Amino acid sequence: MRRVYANFFLPDHFWPQADQDLWKRYFEFEDRFADTPAASLTDTSIRSLRTSYAAWLGYNFVIRPEALNDEPGARVGLSQVREFHDYLAQSCRTTTIATQISRLYTTLRILVPDQEWTWLNNISSRLRARAVPTERPVVLSPELHRLGLRLMDAIIRRRRVEEMPIKALRKFRDGLLIATLVEAPMRSRAFVSLNVAQHLRRERQGWEIDVPGEFTKTNHPQGYVLTARLSGYFDLYVQELRDAFRPAADEPALWLTENGRLTSEVLRARFKKRTLYGLGVAITPHMARDAAATFLARVDPQNALAARDLLGHTTLAMTTTYIRGARTRDAGRSVASLLQRRANSGSVSLHSVHMERDGRFGSGAGLRRGGHHD
Repeated sequence: MRRVYANFFLPDHFWPQADQDLWKRYFEFEDRFADTPAASLTDTSIRSLRTSYAAWLGYNFVIRPEALNDEPGARVGLSQVREFHDYLAQSCRTTTIATQISRLYTTLRILVPDQEWTWLNNISSRLRARAVPTERPVVLSPELHRLGLRLMDAIIRRRRVEEMPIKALRKFRDGLLIATLVEAPMRSRAFVSLNVAQHLRRERQGWEIDVPGEFTKTNHPQGYVLTARLSGYFDLYVQELRDAFRPAADEPALWLTENGRLTSEVLRARFKKRTLYGLGVAITPHMARDAAATFLARVDPQNALAARDLLGHTTLAMTTTYIRGARTRDAGRSVASLLQRRANSGSVSLHSVHMERDGRFGSGAGLRRGGHHD
C-alpha cells in the first residue's frame, strides 16, 4: 500500500446519505426506552463510535472512494478490513488500531443488524489480545505540580500584571492549568468546558470546582477543592489575568486564549510543550490523571476507593491498574535493595524478601474492597 495520511476523518456532511440516514435512525433518539441497542450507550460512547466510523469512512474516501457508493454493509469485507488495518498502521499504535476496529464492529452491528458480523468481532478480539500498550513515562503529581507553580512564579516575580505581554500571560495560564489538573484531575472535555459563573466558587478555604454530570464520562457530577496555595494563583487569574486575554463581554469560559476559549486540542498541545521543556518528557492532560492515581497508590496503596473517586471511575477495575502498577514497581525496588544488600554482606533469604514486601504493602486487603457509586 502506498503511504497516505492515515488520520483523516470524513466530516459528517460528506458522509454518504445512506450512512447519515442509518446513523440518525439508530443513534439519534430522545427516548432512552427505545428498542435499539444504542439506547444503552452513553453519549460519550456514541461520540467515540461516531469518531471511529468517520475514520472508517475517511479510509474509504482516501483509498477506495468508489466504495462510498455502496450500502454501508456491502463495503465491509475481510480484505477491506485488512487494508483498513494496514492503513491505520502507518500512523497508529496497535492498541489504537484494535480500538478502531472494535468500534467499527460495534457500529456496524447496530447500523446493519441483519448482516452477520461475528467474523469482524473475532478479528477485533484477536487484535485486542495481541495489541502492545505503549510504555508511558512515569511522572508523579508532585513533579507536575512543582512545574506548574514554577511557571507561574517565573512570571509574577518579574512583572506587574499590567505589564505582562501575551507570551507571559500564556505562560502563567499554562502553569495554572497544569497545577489545577494535578489537584483536580478531570478529563479534558470537562476541563475546557468549565465556566466562571456556574462551575467555580470561592470559599474561605479556597476555590471549589463543580463538574456537572453532563461533562463527565460516567454522567456523575464531580467536585474538587483546590489548596490554599493554588487558590492564591487562581485569584490572580480569575480577577485580573483572564480579562487580559480580552474575552468577549459574554464569554463565560474559564480557560481562554487570545483567540477565544481554550479547546481540548490546544490544551493538549500546551500541556505537552510545557512538560517537555520543564520535565524532559511530553505529558498529555490525560496522563496527569494517571500521575494522580499512581501517586495516590504509592502514598496510600490500601485506599483504592480514594483513587477511584478522584478519577471518577464507576468501578475499581480501571483504578486498580494504577495501584497494581505502583505496588509492582515498589516491590521491585524492595527486591533490588535486598539483592544489593546480599552482594554487600552475604546471603538474603527469600523469606526476608516477602517480609519486607509485606511490611511495606500490608496484606493487600484494600485492593479487595468493593466499589460503590461514583
